[in-house]
Parts: sequence; structure tokens; C-alpha cells
Amino acid sequence: MGHHPPFLLADVAEHLDDFTGAAPESQVFTGPKGAQLRRSNFTRIWRAALDAAGLVGIHFHDLRHTGNTLAGEAGASPRELMDRMGPQLDPGRLHLPAPHVAARQNDR
Repeated sequence: MGHHPPFLLADVAEHLDDFTGAAPESQVFTGPKGAQLRRSNFTRIWRAALDAAGLVGIHFHDLRHTGNTLAGEAGASPRELMDRMGPQLDPGRLHLPAPHVAARQNDR
């Protein structure tokens, strides 16, 4: 899966440099002490981030769909989008992000 929104790459690289270990198996997101993120501390951190950003009604799961939308806009094919969403996704329920993206996919 090589389709990542270009505008995010610098931020992701900075996050990886600042907050993850050098080993390929290092956690991307960690708790306050650098250990694996746990639901108990994640919920507190997530809510604080939403409050700081002034966002209401956003659920962490929503990011999954946002990520797929951004990947589609960056050129990911329908198959790549389905792979990103995991095996539980029914191909009939794949919602391409926008009509212009769907049209672009037909050109592949």
C-alpha cells in the first residue's frame, strides 16, 4: 500500500522520529511512559485532544474511515482501500470517498 496522502508524510515522519523506537516492530502510538497504549489511558488522552481541538462528537473509529477517504484521494485503488479496512469489510459496502475518486479508479 503505497498511497499515503502527501500532506501527512512530514507529520508522520516527525511523529515516528519523536515518539517511536528504531526497531521495525516498535509501537507507533504509546502511553505516557512509552509502553503499549492501553484503553484506560488512551480514552483520557483522546478526550483531552478532542477538547483541546474544540471537537465534539468525534469517535476514534471515525479516523478509520477518514484514513480510507484520504488514501482514496491519494490514488489508492478500491482493492487497496478494501485491504486497509480489513477482512471484515463487505466489498459491497465499500464507499469510495467522492465521485471524482471513483472516476479516477476506473481509469486504472
